[in-house]
Amino acid sequence: MGEHAIPKGVDRDTLLDIISGWAAAGATDGPVYTKDAASELDVSDAVGRQTPFLESLSVLEPDGQQHELTADGGRFASALRDGDEDAARDHARRLLDDWPPTADIRGVLRDNPLTEDRLHALLAAITGHEPEGRADTGLHTLLDLYDWAGVLDRDDDTYRLPDDANETQPTDLDSLVTTLLASDALDVNTDPGTQAGSDALALSLDLSLDAEPDEIEALVRAIRRGLTDEN
Repeated sequence: MGEHAIPKGVDRDTLLDIISGWAAAGATDGPVYTKDAASELDVSDAVGRQTPFLESLSVLEPDGQQHELTADGGRFASALRDGDEDAARDHARRLLDDWPPTADIRGVLRDNPLTEDRLHALLAAITGHEPEGRADTGLHTLLDLYDWAGVLDRDDDTYRLPDDANETQPTDLDSLVTTLLASDALDVNTDPGTQAGSDALALSLDLSLDAEPDEIEALVRAIRRGLTDEN
């Protein structure tokens, strides 16, 4: 897969302000220009940088050089604009539930809480971004957004699934690798007819969930490059 768009160079509160700004600019009623949304805020230079992520999250949809809030995005943005935080959290959770990387994050956290450093490294690898500069800030913003929306629970420096999460997901790193290989989340180069989970895709893993963040990131990036037992 190609990289997934993420927030760039803004914290969670600023990202939410930007989403609210689209509603304030009238994007619930029809397409508006980025400058119209930016005029509602004090961070106008950051508004355009968030558009790819908001499109991938199905908050915005393009219309030529303009953008309009989707039906779900409009409800989310309007709740933020009106100060209804409970409704905004609910809308955000539903949008994040449908964002492809969320399934992979949930998979690794099933019965396996991770520290922020380790989850940050995994999220960087899954979304295809180097954890530096504006992208690094955006990755932390995503983790904050997951926590705020109730997709994940954060206890001090540790992230876990909420108690009410009932998805059936892998419980260890080896199972996660199998799941990622079998999913559309990774672009794996295999011989015709080879199926994920077969001997041709077997990986010998020495890493555990206690692996350091750079080891986790290196592993997922290796899988993304199509690493098989033939390499």
